[in-house]
Amino acid sequence: MKRAIVRTATVAAVAASMALAITAYAQEVVGPSPEQPVALTKPVLEVTKTADLATAKPGDIVTYTVTVKNAGTSAALGLKLADILPIGFEVTTNGKNTFDYTFLGNLEPGQTVSTSYSARVINSIAANGQYTNVATVSASNHDPVTVRATTTVNIPVVQGTATERKNSTTEATDEGQVLGAEDELPATGVGQLDAFLALLGTGLVGAGLIGLRRTRRV
Repeated sequence: MKRAIVRTATVAAVAASMALAITAYAQEVVGPSPEQPVALTKPVLEVTKTADLATAKPGDIVTYTVTVKNAGTSAALGLKLADILPIGFEVTTNGKNTFDYTFLGNLEPGQTVSTSYSARVINSIAANGQYTNVATVSASNHDPVTVRATTTVNIPVVQGTATERKNSTTEATDEGQVLGAEDELPATGVGQLDAFLALLGTGLVGAGLIGLRRTRRV
């Protein structure tokens, strides 16, 4: 009776050992146990955008630069850029207010890629103020990332020519005196008194000639 009990215990111990060995072998073949999950690799995009002009006026050209870095552990696939410019700006290459660009190749972990493009501030822009455009970078295995750049537009004010009136005081110059705008120029023609005297003289001369003719007739 004792031998049977010993044999049963021995068989159970051998079976438990075999089970442990099988489990350990399976873990080595398949991989870590559920308590030790496998770390997933994925891209992480870091995007920056800059404008070379902080302040611009109509007719100026602003150059934007977008830089993308993959700080993740796997490649970013099918990297694309889309930029929507504010109303009043147009891309110099297509005359539109949108810019679409597909980066060449995939962006590997640790790599950086950048692109630059220019936009013109149109002459018919509405008003002064800050104009912000939004660029979006995306990949087929990464959610879109948006970045912004702001440029302040100042429209020059065209001022009219102001006409300044002089007072009656004369102003001295190197060449003499200059009359003010309200001063009157001295009369250079024949005055009223001179005209009266001329007429009177003409009348006297005419009366004398008439009397002389009458004397001759007599």
